[in-house]
Amino acid sequence: MKWLASKALLPLAMLVFCAAAFMPAHARFQLPALPYDTAALEPVIDNQTMINHHRVHHLAYVNNLNNLLNGSLAAYPHLRTATLHDIVTWVGTNKLPKTIETAVRNNAGGAWNHALFWRVMAPANSASTATPDYKTPFGAAVQRAFGNYSVLTTAMRTAGAGRFGSGWSWLVVNPRTRNLQVLDSANQDNHLMPLLVKKKPFIPILGLDVWEHAYYLKYGPSRANYMSSWLQVINWQQVSKNYDAAVGRRYEELIGQQANAQLPW
Repeated sequence: MKWLASKALLPLAMLVFCAAAFMPAHARFQLPALPYDTAALEPVIDNQTMINHHRVHHLAYVNNLNNLLNGSLAAYPHLRTATLHDIVTWVGTNKLPKTIETAVRNNAGGAWNHALFWRVMAPANSASTATPDYKTPFGAAVQRAFGNYSVLTTAMRTAGAGRFGSGWSWLVVNPRTRNLQVLDSANQDNHLMPLLVKKKPFIPILGLDVWEHAYYLKYGPSRANYMSSWLQVINWQQVSKNYDAAVGRRYEELIGQQANAQLPW
């Protein structure tokens, strides 16, 4: 049964986010289009949640990031040509102004994480949700790290359940060994950020959003039910491509956007 959200609070929440998402005059980054209709993931993810999540929450991260960068271009001209990948990998370095680093961390992280999130989902029972054979590079990596896909997805749900408050559960690639690992992060952090992982970043190739706005309209406070259902819409074919892109250092393919910088290893 769907969770009945408060009719009094929803309009206020929408108003707050829409105000935060006001389009800046010079937009460096744009909201990426969804690769499917907002109702395509029903019944796992409902149409209204997809609309709110993409057109309100994700848009707010993108526009907030644009506004932050526009105010720092004079002192930091390299930001003019920085890609989203670049900015995320600069969190915790001297390439970002300290005065806006926390805000950039939150909003660039939110923009990058959601750009990946939409791409690693597909309608349930579609060809895209079939798990790759263990003879493929990704399938072999899954078998090596976890034994099978069931153990992997259990690890993803365990990481999501253990994340206190808002955050993400991730399947990441260790670029030094090409091995897979499940990690979690708070808020909009990810494991590309030097601030989070110091000098040994990992490449996220599958992300499970466990912020309440990702599931509360349909699942209420039951994060566990949401995560179990979400397994049905994992686009395993895209995740396999993400693995190939990560080990090949073709970072732009992960979120469908340009990536200028290489990571420091």
